[in-house]
Amino acid sequence: MVFLNLTLGEFLGLAAAFGGAIAALYLLDRSRRKQIVATLRFFPGAADPPRSAHRRHFEQPWSLLLQLTGVLLLLLALAQVRFSQTLHAVHDHVLILDTSTWMNAHSGNARLIDAARAAARRYIRALPALDRVMVERAGAAPSPAGGFTADRNTLLQEIDSSQPGASALDLEQALRFALEARRVAGDEPGEIAFAGAGRVAAGTDATLPAIPGLRILPVSSGPGENHGLAEVTVRRSADGPDTWQIFVSARNYGETPVRSIDTVWFDGAVIGQRAFVLAPRGSHDETFSYRTRAAGRLDVRLTPGDAFPADNSVQLVLPAQPLLPVVVYSADPTALKAVFIPAPGIAAEFVAPSRYPLPAPPGSPRPIAVFDRIAPPAAPRQDAIWIDPPAARSPIPIVNDAAKTTLAAWNGTHPLGRGLRATGIDLPQTLTFRPGPGDIVVADSPVGPVIVARSTPFKTVILGFDPAATAMKYQLSTPLLFANIVHWMAPGTFLRQDFSARAPGAVNVAFDTPVDPANVHVTAADGSDLPFTCDGSSLRFFTADPGIVRIATPEGERVLSLTLPSPGDTLWRPVSARAGFPPPASPLNPAHEWWPWLALAGGAALLADWLLYGRARTIAAPRRATSPAAAWRKAS
Repeated sequence: MVFLNLTLGEFLGLAAAFGGAIAALYLLDRSRRKQIVATLRFFPGAADPPRSAHRRHFEQPWSLLLQLTGVLLLLLALAQVRFSQTLHAVHDHVLILDTSTWMNAHSGNARLIDAARAAARRYIRALPALDRVMVERAGAAPSPAGGFTADRNTLLQEIDSSQPGASALDLEQALRFALEARRVAGDEPGEIAFAGAGRVAAGTDATLPAIPGLRILPVSSGPGENHGLAEVTVRRSADGPDTWQIFVSARNYGETPVRSIDTVWFDGAVIGQRAFVLAPRGSHDETFSYRTRAAGRLDVRLTPGDAFPADNSVQLVLPAQPLLPVVVYSADPTALKAVFIPAPGIAAEFVAPSRYPLPAPPGSPRPIAVFDRIAPPAAPRQDAIWIDPPAARSPIPIVNDAAKTTLAAWNGTHPLGRGLRATGIDLPQTLTFRPGPGDIVVADSPVGPVIVARSTPFKTVILGFDPAATAMKYQLSTPLLFANIVHWMAPGTFLRQDFSARAPGAVNVAFDTPVDPANVHVTAADGSDLPFTCDGSSLRFFTADPGIVRIATPEGERVLSLTLPSPGDTLWRPVSARAGFPPPASPLNPAHEWWPWLALAGGAALLADWLLYGRARTIAAPRRATSPAAAWRKAS
């Protein structure tokens, strides 16, 4: 006899408490007297007050026996007692089901996950019916499908609903999780059974220490030979914003050389193809270039295929790269051509001041206007850069027209002054301004601000001098200043976007320069923030779920498509583990439950006591002794 809901001590304690209370009530008896009164006479004087008598023996032992029997049966139902010919201690087992991406591979005509689920179901049916099991799904991170339960139908549903993920198996974490779950589950730890191929990620020790109570269920490890794509990265070329650089890395996980062909497609057209040989356990990298500013889908395919086709192709959706229109109104634009023409992402047009305003093509964004030592007849309704404007038409009041001063300081805390360090530059002639509330001083001189910005109603930057007429024309400060202005007005112009297809799990992203965690934002596809760590120029984060992750930095944005499977590199070799299935047990049928019948029998015992010795018998006796004429009636 085994209790599922209560321990033996709890059962005996509750039985003693209820039995003692019922026995005490039987020993304590109070006499009762029935009195018939008129309707309006509610409180007659009692001739003899009720007397209390304490008994030393039971007057109705059969009634007491019925009540004790009913309570005992109800407690047995509450404890969910199970009866067996041989007393079996209840054990708590952990069933680790391999749900790594390699379980999508085929062995014969079936997937590995199907074989693993069949082995898990057979293991569950072989265990004694009272034993509890927790199903653990093991991929990049272990996750329980449910808690410990002896309900075989629930366990079979958890096994059948388990599907492979997109990451490699982290077996060390899965075993550690199973050991901890088994430790805290109960006093009788059971087995840790593993059903899967056991193909672990690179860098994992394939010979882990011996695990007590470990059982390996017979499941095929899958095809021995596999090759596939390890990573695909696409980024804009540094030579031109209209050129994509495509980096493809392939890996051979088997022991045999493989002849492979990388084919790259863009919107259904082949843009590159390379043939190479993948050495055993080796990698091979290829680089392709494609020139386009249009949006489209990039497909990378590795042929020939194998028994694990999930890593033989990958798709990335690439956005368009529009050009930012800039119209320069200048009578002598020679110096400004040297600034705007080499700038990537900018389509500059140089026109005479008399052609203002130049109409924009339909559907195109409003261009940035550059006024070189001129002022338009009306205030421009667009973002604008003013260079040495006429004093009477300046959008920001001019304080002085200073001569022979120097550029003393830059506003390094604002994006307009980022990276500008050159000071002490001689300014033969410059305007100084009187900034208003909300205006931004970009550059200052001993006599006042010489570069001022305003953000409303349109973004406006005013330079009190012509950089080409100063020593700045020989320094990088001039193109960097105009790049900061364009980036402030149109932030997406110089934003660098990289796209990469990788496997989920532990992701390491390398940057060209050290990363400041305060300026980094990592978000998942649903907009939630992902925790990360930074170490110099490396950023690390973890996600077990496939999807899109965006990494935003001041220099640009990296879009990671974590959908590329990672099958793992080596097979796990367990140490001192039992193999095969346990011998079939012969327990009670788990579908047979005794508690409903015990509860019904306990309720029947209490009902019988109530009918034979309780209030029902006390009420029926006076009714039989009283004539109908003498029955109580309400006075009218």
